Amino acid sequence: MSTAHNTNENDWHKMFQTAVLETNREKLQQRVEAAEAAIFSRLQELNSEHGRQAERHELDDAIRMLRVIKEEKLYYPHWKGGIPG
Repeated sequence: MSTAHNTNENDWHKMFQTAVLETNREKLQQRVEAAEAAIFSRLQELNSEHGRQAERHELDDAIRMLRVIKEEKLYYPHWKGGIPG
């Protein structure tokens, strides 16, 4: 595993952990948005790579956890999937 991969993987992990552990609701929105941006950036990087399934699963889990935080702590509407029609 290269240093660049370790750095990028660690970046999204740090951002995600910061969001999950944030107790100040005023800062939580910003932390969640930063974590989502880091996660989606990492997903884009992984699109061009083969393998790394374990990290892809971690990223999927992180996205789901951030969605729960948004619904339960930031009072976003429950997301049911699909396109509203």
